[in-house]
Amino acid sequence: MKRCTRCGIEKPETPEFFPNDKTRARGLHPWCRKCVSEQGRIRRAPFLKDHADVDDLAHNISITEGGCWEWRFTRNEFGYGLIPYQGRNVRAHRFYFEKMVGPIPKGGEVHHVCENPPCVNPSHLMVVTAMEHRALSRSAKLDWTKVDEIRRRHAEGESASHLAREYGVHNSVVCRIVNGKAWVLA
Repeated sequence: MKRCTRCGIEKPETPEFFPNDKTRARGLHPWCRKCVSEQGRIRRAPFLKDHADVDDLAHNISITEGGCWEWRFTRNEFGYGLIPYQGRNVRAHRFYFEKMVGPIPKGGEVHHVCENPPCVNPSHLMVVTAMEHRALSRSAKLDWTKVDEIRRRHAEGESASHLAREYGVHNSVVCRIVNGKAWVLA
């Protein structure tokens, strides 16, 4: 007989009751199969309901010194938290915003004021248009001052390719700006 170090129940010392431990060189896991399975379920998906709810998700965040509520579980390649909701993955910051603030208007994007992708704190999020989102992004190469300067200099005869090289953007970006197809006030 072997005692599970997690639940304390004695069970026969066989692979039927104690799984093989892949992290140790040999032997059986110190926890029984039931405890290993339960812990794995908790770690993988603490919100196994068919729908997500803010009350259930509160334990899925850690609060940083800056006040960010960082999503602790699954994230995409850009660092945004993902929540399984109604059969698909939803970005956690959008989910929290809609549940705690209200619906996101059609065409609206949720911008992180804190510039921290895993943050789901609604006070760090704001709805903006796609163009505003690009302009507000820390990685944006252009702002309204530079766009106005590009338009002025192009009107004075400078080539789009020269301006594109100078501002570190693609030639097509400059062409769209000077032709009024990008960076246009609605």
